[in-house]
Parts: sequence; structure tokens; C-alpha cells
Amino acid sequence: MKTGKGKNKESSKLNKRENEAYELRYIHLKKQCEKLEQRNERLLHRLHSVGSILKQYKKEKAFLMQRLDQHGDNYREAPAALPYENQEGNKAILNAMKQLVSTKRPKSGTETQTPSRKKAKMELKDPNAPKKPVNAYVMFFQHHRHSVQETYFKDHKTEIGNHELTRIVGQQWNKLSTEEKQVFYNLYEKDKERYQKELTKYESSKDGEVKDSETPDLAKESPSKKGVV
Repeated sequence: MKTGKGKNKESSKLNKRENEAYELRYIHLKKQCEKLEQRNERLLHRLHSVGSILKQYKKEKAFLMQRLDQHGDNYREAPAALPYENQEGNKAILNAMKQLVSTKRPKSGTETQTPSRKKAKMELKDPNAPKKPVNAYVMFFQHHRHSVQETYFKDHKTEIGNHELTRIVGQQWNKLSTEEKQVFYNLYEKDKERYQKELTKYESSKDGEVKDSETPDLAKESPSKKGVV
């Protein structure tokens, strides 16, 4: 009888875990569906506004055509030279489109220089460079975020947001004593030592690569000098 009860308990636990997993998937899919519905509503609103603009355009066109007919202007027989029929017109249209797409908010000259600076920073980053150490609070956050997510889901049956997660973890950090915080400060100091060691090795290896790249040029120049002597 005890073995049967134990099996029932294990099966019930497995069922609970499966139900929680299905609930998580359901909540995730529900959020995705809500996002899609919002996008569809926006698209429908845009289509409706475009339709109303086209109707207004047709009314204005008919009104102008009536006025021109009343004045006896032979505008229908006049040749219409559209700008996109020649190369200059094409260039003008392309330049206008580029200005609308690229410079949406031209407030100052500094904003236009930010993309180049970002590209330069991205180019300077080396994947072989050592990873910088994180502070004590970030280590505490990384150690406790998963437990907070699990407890929040069990209590509220929904996934926790980033703002709420940082708020709860921050409260837990503030409640710690100095001795408890000292554990993470010690981990931070160890990580700093690790970073300094790896940084010295990385810089020494980088200097060695630079010297190796410079030596072939010197070897090429030496024979020419001997010939001159």
C-alpha cells in the first residue's frame, strides 16, 4: 500500500510539472496572439486612413477638372512630363526618399555622428578580449533571478516582467546584512583578479602579434640596404 501511495504522489508531482509547463506555453502564446491582434488593428486603421485619403484625392481631382473645363483650358491635350521619366527626376525622388527615411528627427549635428561612433566602437571590440568583471549586485542578481521567477509564477500564474524582477531582487539585496553582502563582494574581488590576469596575457599576446607582423618588412628592407653598401 505504501508503494502505491508513493507512486501516486510521484505521478501527481509529474502532472503538476507538466501542467505548469503547459500554462507557461499558454501564457506565452496568449501574449503573442495579443501582439498580433494589436498589429492587425493598427494595419486596419492605416488602411482605413489611406482609403479616406484616396477618396478625398478623387474628390479634389474631379473638382479641379471641372474648374479647368469651365475656364476652357485644354489641359487634357498638354504633354505631361513626369519627373521620373528622366534621370534627373529619378535622382531627385531617390534623394527625397533617403532624407525621409534616414533623417526623421534632425535636431542637432551630434545625432548624425552617433552611428559612425557606434560603428567604430563595434569594430574596436575584440571577441578574444577577456570578459570584464561585474559588480557584487549583478552577481547577486544572476544568482537569484531564477528563484524569483519561479516563486512569482507559482503565486501569480504569470511570467514576471523585467521591472518587477529588478524591484524584487533589489529589495532582497537591501535586506541582506553586511556579512551576507560581503560574500558577493569577495566574489567580485576574485573576478577582478581573474580579469587582470587574463588582460595581461591578452595584451602580451597582442604585442607579440604586432611584432611578428612588423618583422617581415624589416627582412625585406635589409637586402636592399646591403646592395647599396
